[in-house]
Amino acid sequence: MTIDFNRSDATLKRELNKLHGVDLAELFTASADGEKQRILSVIDIKTLSKMIVELDDDLQIDVFRTLSNSTQSRLLNILKNDEIRTLLLGAGELERSSYLANLKAEQRAQVNQLLTYSETLAASKMTNEFIVINQDMSIKDATHHVVTKTDERHYIETIFVVDENNHYCGAMNIKSLIIARPSDTLSDLVSTSYPHVNEQSSLEEAVQLIADYDISAIPVINSSSEIIGIITADDTFEVLDEIFTTDYQAFASVKAHDSDLTALERSKRRIPWLLVSVILNIIIAFLLMQFEHTISTFISLVLFQPLILDMAGNVGTQSLAVTILRIDEKERSKFIWKEVLISFLNALLMSLISLGLVYLINNYVFPNNDTPTNLPLVVSISLLVSMTVGGMNGVFLPLFLNKIGADETIASGPLLVSLNDFLGLFIYFGLATILLM
Repeated sequence: MTIDFNRSDATLKRELNKLHGVDLAELFTASADGEKQRILSVIDIKTLSKMIVELDDDLQIDVFRTLSNSTQSRLLNILKNDEIRTLLLGAGELERSSYLANLKAEQRAQVNQLLTYSETLAASKMTNEFIVINQDMSIKDATHHVVTKTDERHYIETIFVVDENNHYCGAMNIKSLIIARPSDTLSDLVSTSYPHVNEQSSLEEAVQLIADYDISAIPVINSSSEIIGIITADDTFEVLDEIFTTDYQAFASVKAHDSDLTALERSKRRIPWLLVSVILNIIIAFLLMQFEHTISTFISLVLFQPLILDMAGNVGTQSLAVTILRIDEKERSKFIWKEVLISFLNALLMSLISLGLVYLINNYVFPNNDTPTNLPLVVSISLLVSMTVGGMNGVFLPLFLNKIGADETIASGPLLVSLNDFLGLFIYFGLATILLM
């Protein structure tokens, strides 16, 4: 986006005020220092509020500090509480207190409460700009309440309902209230099963509930069953991006902090485990020498060696990805044994399929009198055992590395491949030696 900063203040102001907050934030970030000052000097306070919340978190407070005291005060009184919280996270305690002095006592207390929540809690992202109605209201009174109490900052797509003790009862869509007939009652419109999260619920739990129930906001309830705020779907987009980025980094076997290292530093972290992999592969070469007689006698065994190694590697990689993503969970036992069971069931199915396919190939597609009749059985049993063991390795290897303090995301990949190859070959040729020789 290109803006001509040589234009008059009035013309520049008109152009900038037309921009969306995201576009203006991108323009501001990419501009030179002098151009940034020009932007701040010409845009109106409403446009400034839309821009500053779209800036990176660490840049928000830097921009805020450059504003005059009066502009700071006006801006804080426009922003939502959760936006103020994000803005002030980068400020020191004394500096934060001086800024919050510009707010009314009630709002100041609300923002201070938000600042006490950890970034991992759902309550850290909540806002209090929402509408609540009492379940005993008539349709007419409820509609009047919504109309008179709502301003442009309020979230009104969903209306939340409480009882006479201010306890959360459920929620309803604003559309339902608008089209309701005078003879209807609120109890007919309220969804009592509408989901909610607690004050200490994790942010990921809130995001998951919003996605699962396909809702645009979820209330946050305190220990007294009172609504203390809501989290909107818009507030969760950034969280989803962080979650997916973390999951991708884990799946790709790269720690989040790895991206901050130089190429040489990354190489130093990975080389030791690659050297271990080299040593394991040399051991594999010596292992194959022990089965030289079996291999030379039944050369057809070599044809199915890639099948054994690839399938063991595939199931191991799948289990490894799931384990690394969930390795920090407190309750690990459930998913651990679930992954082991999945590996066994997949191995059983693949072994039965391979039994039939190898039998057909051995007897009808490429019939060969020199091929042992027990070859399909050897391949099938080897596949069953090697895939099951490979899946178990994918689960327990990263857990072991994590336990001893090694970086499981870097070490697991090369070690798993070499370990599964070693065990797969040992199982395959060992079983062939027993059954065929």
